[in-house]
Amino acid sequence: MCPFCNLELGPFELEHGHKWHKACAKCHYCQHEVTHEMAEQCVSKAADNVLSCEQRLYHVPCHERALMEQFKNKEFPIVQEQLDILNRFLLTSHEELPLTLDALYPLLRNLQQAAANVSIAINRKKDKIKIRDVAAWRETTEIREQVNKEEKAKIEAKKIRLQNERADPKLRDRRKAITGLMQAFGISQADAEAMIDKKEAN
Repeated sequence: MCPFCNLELGPFELEHGHKWHKACAKCHYCQHEVTHEMAEQCVSKAADNVLSCEQRLYHVPCHERALMEQFKNKEFPIVQEQLDILNRFLLTSHEELPLTLDALYPLLRNLQQAAANVSIAINRKKDKIKIRDVAAWRETTEIREQVNKEEKAKIEAKKIRLQNERADPKLRDRRKAITGLMQAFGISQADAEAMIDKKEAN
């Protein structure tokens, strides 16, 4: 069964041990034929990637050009393969060219694009660092604000409690009794309040 068209393989493919129809092996980018050897390399390389069968097949130059173009699109994350291609291009020694505009222009254009992609990669990294720093700062600020709100709420609750106790001393005696039970028996405030309520009910 051909993985690209889902049709049965023909006698030629079966005889030569091919896993797909020759006509189905087309470059994902330019739609031109990909040799069987190149197709096998592509499929083997992308076996672990979550890609459709068509996306696995490509001519290396087409694939590398597409990855370089993706530097411009912020929707695509920069992947290691892009950096490897860029680095390999920058480290490749180019053959000596005649000092004519026609001969030098393609190389200069490629170098200009490579330099632009380097800048994009560096700035994208900086942006991620900035975003991460801003997120951490925002999280810390939000936590601090929440703590401050809780502290203010506790202070306000204490003020109200003291005002009520001044108005009714029995409330102060009740609070002290609850605190004494918690300290003496190691019980929770709810259990101590339940004991006081039961005593008062009797």
